[in-house]
Amino acid sequence: MASSWFYMRDNKRIGPVAIDQLRHLAATGALAREDTVWTVGMNQWTPAGDVPGMFQAAAAAPVHAVQSPAYAPAMTSAPAASPTVHTTAPAFAPPPLASPATVSYYDGGLPPRAASTLRGHAPPTGDTGDWPLDDVRVAQFADAFKIRKKVTSAAQLYRGLLLLSTIAVVIILVVAVIATLTGGGGRGGSWADAVMFGMAGFLGAFCALYYFTWRATMRSHRWAPLTMFILFALAVAMNLFSIAMATSGRPEEIIGGIIGMILPAIFAVVSWISFAAIPRWRAQPAWCQELIVRSGH
Repeated sequence: MASSWFYMRDNKRIGPVAIDQLRHLAATGALAREDTVWTVGMNQWTPAGDVPGMFQAAAAAPVHAVQSPAYAPAMTSAPAASPTVHTTAPAFAPPPLASPATVSYYDGGLPPRAASTLRGHAPPTGDTGDWPLDDVRVAQFADAFKIRKKVTSAAQLYRGLLLLSTIAVVIILVVAVIATLTGGGGRGGSWADAVMFGMAGFLGAFCALYYFTWRATMRSHRWAPLTMFILFALAVAMNLFSIAMATSGRPEEIIGGIIGMILPAIFAVVSWISFAAIPRWRAQPAWCQELIVRSGH
């Protein structure tokens, strides 16, 4: 049975509450059999007395074994065990009551949060009354999106490196082929041509690496950013080693070595941030992950 329920009192929708809390209300008399209740899976609001096990289970359970929810403040007009009346929309939308006293999410247009967010934008022309996300879910989605950006930033970095490497491979191959076809005396296997073909093969291997790490990072596999972090860290270490082993000690050599390790250092930091963020991303609610991934992020 679903864990989140709503019930009606004085034409006000109250909830969500757990099924055990609802049974406790039934056991203490705070919920009458004719009071209507609703949960996911029901097509309409139903009298509580028609829900199987609602009052029988409540009567059999000892009252002191069920604690009032921690978020239920004292109320002057309702029993102490009643949960707080939520003024924001739940994560899912209960249907309206089939009675003149219809309960709606909001009256008078957009809710305050949406109106504040869209201030200065062109006014929406779609339905402004259907608002299935409450403030808690919106905050969860925003946090999940921030974490996801830390993951995808590394993926987009690898994608950019893939594009640049592919362009470089094409240019090198074109130059090598032209040099081979126009070589003097019909010589097509000169040392320079072999070097260019070797460089193209080396860059082609990195193209494959960037492609697989880009796709794997987008799918939240930690091995991809970790692999790239190690490679970028090795590049930084090699630059440091070359600076330390420079025999001439000329300033331009030192400056060149420092400049040469700036980009690998930045790439290593981005890869590590992605590697560290993936567990946090995977711990986000699945509905957040599904919506963000479907949007292409």
